[in-house]
Amino acid sequence: MKKMNKFMKVFVTIVLAVAAIFSCVSCKKETQEAPVEMKYFIENAATDYDVVVSSRATETELFAAEEFINFTQQVTGVQLELKTDNQVSFSETEKVVCIGNTRLLKFTDYEVDKTALNTDGFIIKNFGEMIFICGAVDRGTLYGVYEFLERYLGVKFLTFDTTYVPQKSDVQVEKTLNITEVPDFEIRDYYSQTTKDPLFAARMRMESVVGGAERYGGSFMDLFYDWQFHNTISYVKSSPVWQEHDEWFTTDGKMVCYTNGITDADKLDESVEESAVKAVIEKLKQNILDSAPSEKYFMIGQEDLVAPCTCSRCQASALRNTKTGTMIVWMNVICEAIEEWAKVTVPEKEYYICCFAYSWSQSAPVKVDPTTQKYVAVNENVVPHEDLYVMYAPITICYYHTINDTSCSMNDQGRAQISGWGAITNRMLIWDYSCNYRNFLWYFPNTSVLKENLQLYKDTGVIYVRTQGPAFDKNSYQQQLLNYLLSKLMWNIDRDVYDLIHEFNKYYFAEGAEYMNEYIDLFERHFAMLNIHTELYENTPTFVAAETYPLEMLEKAIDLTNQGYAMVEASNRTEEEKEAFKKRFTRARIQAEYMILKNIDAYGYGTAQKTQFIANFFQTTDALGITHFAENISASQLKEKYGY
Repeated sequence: MKKMNKFMKVFVTIVLAVAAIFSCVSCKKETQEAPVEMKYFIENAATDYDVVVSSRATETELFAAEEFINFTQQVTGVQLELKTDNQVSFSETEKVVCIGNTRLLKFTDYEVDKTALNTDGFIIKNFGEMIFICGAVDRGTLYGVYEFLERYLGVKFLTFDTTYVPQKSDVQVEKTLNITEVPDFEIRDYYSQTTKDPLFAARMRMESVVGGAERYGGSFMDLFYDWQFHNTISYVKSSPVWQEHDEWFTTDGKMVCYTNGITDADKLDESVEESAVKAVIEKLKQNILDSAPSEKYFMIGQEDLVAPCTCSRCQASALRNTKTGTMIVWMNVICEAIEEWAKVTVPEKEYYICCFAYSWSQSAPVKVDPTTQKYVAVNENVVPHEDLYVMYAPITICYYHTINDTSCSMNDQGRAQISGWGAITNRMLIWDYSCNYRNFLWYFPNTSVLKENLQLYKDTGVIYVRTQGPAFDKNSYQQQLLNYLLSKLMWNIDRDVYDLIHEFNKYYFAEGAEYMNEYIDLFERHFAMLNIHTELYENTPTFVAAETYPLEMLEKAIDLTNQGYAMVEASNRTEEEKEAFKKRFTRARIQAEYMILKNIDAYGYGTAQKTQFIANFFQTTDALGITHFAENISASQLKEKYGY
């Protein structure tokens, strides 16, 4: 059965989707496959299975076994025994779960290949009664454990502070286990306050954005030598003589001159002893020597939102290479110099150099071939070196329409940019976005484009997707939902967005889930009616205008959260559980309340009503621990604005 490509984009789509679901019920019955033969892993809260790790198990493998044992105990009450592989013989009658690279795995013919598994993938297979969970890297093994826990025990990792743990006495698995999971993107992360918790990031099968995650299989920071991505200036200023060379920089000193040390033929100028590009080359050599084995990406990124150099030589280079091409020439010169040096000095070192395609450099240095009508490089010097990765950051696109939506004028440029880069390189990274940075709590209607945009990235050959959310707080319901959706889709892009939303709400809101499904429907239907452009700031005035959002709609959203919590309140849950659920519904309610606050004067609130609303709002956000409402607006600043 084909799933919806867009999540309730228009009313007609909803109707057709519902009709398709019912029309396929009979099809499913006719093509139903024979039931899979199952066996008990745990029966009546008892089992003969033990957990086995290598006698030389790594820290991550031991932690994976710990997670397996702990969650199994939480779900079933069964305490599995941990053994090492020198205590167990290889036999199809042995009831063991072998986690990681054990001695017993070597007796099987199971392939655990890093390339085939796209680094983080894993296998879950059996040999008779023996069950093997293993990845080519330790992180993959841990992800395999989480897959087993989710698939067979029903554990659901939802948010940084919420894990659904069912209670059951029986657990069954297929008699013949033959699972191989390969992530669609080799590197995946959600850059927000949420994934600064390395354990939660691991449970979501994403890279943590902080260090200290060795126990959880490593972090994003383990892959990059320098986590400061806008770092070109710091590279150049590593030279002991940089203060003697004003010509290395733009006149305001905020950006490097990309033609300093480069000849008019776009090659390294060997006749100049000291130059900006040579300073970078020397610093990069030292960084590679100082790097850990896992650190293979070295970012040399342009400064954040700073214009490029406009000296006469840079202008001349831009005419023949384009502005972006001037930067790529500079990067290529660096790559070529490092390549020659590395062959002699660090021949075994795996390394890649990265640069941004961001702000002024988003557009690839390409032109349209008049014969084929396809993009080609403007010249051979701007084709990225084979060791160079380009990190494209689509900061100017519309996030309501898909990048491939030809009806969206805002995305014409973004579509051309991705196509252009895809025409000249197969080494791309993506730095994506998922919120309005002037209004963190505003409903951001990108739900319906997540899957299609990720598919475009995958088709372009992207290996790494970072999606940036709010950097400060982690108490937004929608951002928690987006984190969940992205973690699933970056791993398996074939997942259905609509099903994932319902899955998250089911376990996060329990008895009130249907009201929260309606909450999402309410906003998605409204944006489908508006068909409005959505970007990352407030450059589209109608996006945050009061007339765009009727007060009745926002009050309806608030009422849905209240009704949802009322269902939980009426349940037989403990008071402690009800209080935890109340916080979850409050995270959703505060979003609609913020949208009212933003335009409160336009909604006809009387003085007393307005004062009370503002007081209630900030009391709630204080209780939630919200410290920022935008990139440049702290809680105290917003309180001052509204006289609280």
